[in-house]
Amino acid sequence: MIMIGRMLSNRKLLIGAILASLIFRCFLIAEVAMHPDRAMQGDAGHYDFLARQLLENHRFWGPSMFLGSSDPAATFKGLVFEAPGAAPGEGPMPEGFRTPGYPVFLTAVRAVSGHQILVLLVIQTLLVMLIGWMLFRICTLYASSSVGWLAVALFAWNCEFLELPNLMLTETLFGALLVLATWCVLLFAERGVMRHLVFAGIAVGLAALCRPAATYFAAALVPVILWSGRRQWRRAVAGSMILLSVCAITMAPWLARNKAVFGRARLAAVEGLNLYLYNTAFLDAKDHGTSWTVERRRLSLDLQSAIDAQHLNPLEASDVAKDRAIERISRDPVGYGKVHAKGMVMMLVANSFRGVYTLATGHGYESGSPIDALSRTGSVPAAVKAFMGALSPVTAILLVILLLRVVLMLAALRGFWHLLRQSPALAIACVVTVGYYLVITGPLGIDPRFRAPLIPALTILAAVGIGRTFAVAFGLIRRAPATD
Repeated sequence: MIMIGRMLSNRKLLIGAILASLIFRCFLIAEVAMHPDRAMQGDAGHYDFLARQLLENHRFWGPSMFLGSSDPAATFKGLVFEAPGAAPGEGPMPEGFRTPGYPVFLTAVRAVSGHQILVLLVIQTLLVMLIGWMLFRICTLYASSSVGWLAVALFAWNCEFLELPNLMLTETLFGALLVLATWCVLLFAERGVMRHLVFAGIAVGLAALCRPAATYFAAALVPVILWSGRRQWRRAVAGSMILLSVCAITMAPWLARNKAVFGRARLAAVEGLNLYLYNTAFLDAKDHGTSWTVERRRLSLDLQSAIDAQHLNPLEASDVAKDRAIERISRDPVGYGKVHAKGMVMMLVANSFRGVYTLATGHGYESGSPIDALSRTGSVPAAVKAFMGALSPVTAILLVILLLRVVLMLAALRGFWHLLRQSPALAIACVVTVGYYLVITGPLGIDPRFRAPLIPALTILAAVGIGRTFAVAFGLIRRAPATD
């Protein structure tokens, strides 16, 4: 116990662990730079298309089908819209699926570096380092530099943030903006300077322009402001209004653009489409005993029929999808609650080790897919059986990661309880961040990359919990001789 405590509080060892992670990150960058296709996962093809349109044609136009990766034929999700001057699905059209934040970021990088993927990977890795630095500053503000170094070391080896900066996906930029917003709100809580809330509002607004899931995150941060200003409630209310107003102003130009182009003041069509094509698909799969991918395809075809019959644009289709999803969920709220809760649990236990393995080796690794088995069947025994059926050295690493994650979750609970008594503002900020994204994401939690917004907050809580645990342990050990 003493040895572990000394290791975790030894600054030189922690800095060594951080430097070792940087070396490993350089290796991943080199591998992906030599094999750029490894960066093109998930929605990367759509972002790449948008960035090319911005750079080459100076317009924010995207594909007229709901794209995923760089191969449209392989990732067609069943939704095709009418493109100006072209047959449905065959030409670009004003973008309504995605928000502009990450495509603009990609365009800026390419304007400087051309289409070299290496520069993007380096910049996104620097963003991860920036997140680590902000975590250190938050921890030193509310705890100690030792806790700060521990938080940075834990974050440096997080599987999700080892993988994500090497993908052409929005999560790295999104995560950096969210941590910046949280840090600014905490600075206001400590120092009472209103300009910090202006910066926080801009950061949340930009985060929402990267991923619409952050649309209401500013409201989730309001309890931190109200708590910190509970003795000066007028100032706290004014600060809350500043945060919300600046966030709304940051998003307003894009909302106005969508209102003018599509007749809907929405950030993106993906909001309603995800609710219908994913959340509802999970519920139908549970009821019908089928795969959620099968149900998603069926729902896509149903929605396509409405798009064709009514000549809907993406945001109009999103509204139709949202209405259908709400109607379906309202018929079985208990069943959907179970599906949503399972997704929230998956967000806490899933990890991106397989993604890191694929980036490093170029080969997919299937560990028996225990997470997939759990998501399909909801059966823990089925997941354990799948895991045990594919035991190997890499599977052993997965088991170690899972055990460490359990330990870190327990440490995070310990850290939250300690901060709730000693530094309530930080405790509230961390718990509202985790709670907000658990609720917003729900069934999509089967994809580990959706854990990205949770990780900084959970890392802070775990570092504080570990530091507090060993501080108490050392205190008991020192007092022990006097009680004999």
